[in-house]
Amino acid sequence: MIKLPKISMLSPELTKLLKMSDSVKIIGTLDASGEPRLSANDTLTSLNGISLILSEKLEKSQCNRDLVRSIWYGKPVTVLVFHDGTSFEIRAKIYRCLIVGPIFDEMLARAREKYGPDADIAAVWELIPEKCRDVSEDTVLREQKAAHPYYDSHLDRESVRSIISK
Repeated sequence: MIKLPKISMLSPELTKLLKMSDSVKIIGTLDASGEPRLSANDTLTSLNGISLILSEKLEKSQCNRDLVRSIWYGKPVTVLVFHDGTSFEIRAKIYRCLIVGPIFDEMLARAREKYGPDADIAAVWELIPEKCRDVSEDTVLREQKAAHPYYDSHLDRESVRSIISK
């Protein structure tokens, strides 16, 4: 288990995206050879506005095996949450794997509500975000334009030519 870093609250906008059932939620892990792996996981959420929680249905899924490796060797994971043009990238460390307890029970109840009374999960993972970035196209474009006004601009555009010719 890792030592807890200084924990801060997730932004309200990110927390809202995590709770939306139609948000796309992707987790990036590293496999045994160090190759990046991506996995969609619609269970990804935050129950407390601080940590990220996700459940895995299968003990032997690639993502579950990679998460085990991440907790053993302190490897980071990356999460992308996207909905309707808004994107957040989260770099996180695995905090713990739960196979019993109230958080596990909550995630199992959610699985059974969605997939029926026979649904089951193998484990629940708790991740502690280290860095959260708004990587929405509008945000990145606004930051880029502030730092480099002509970057990615074709100089033959009328709006650019009028500024340059002055």
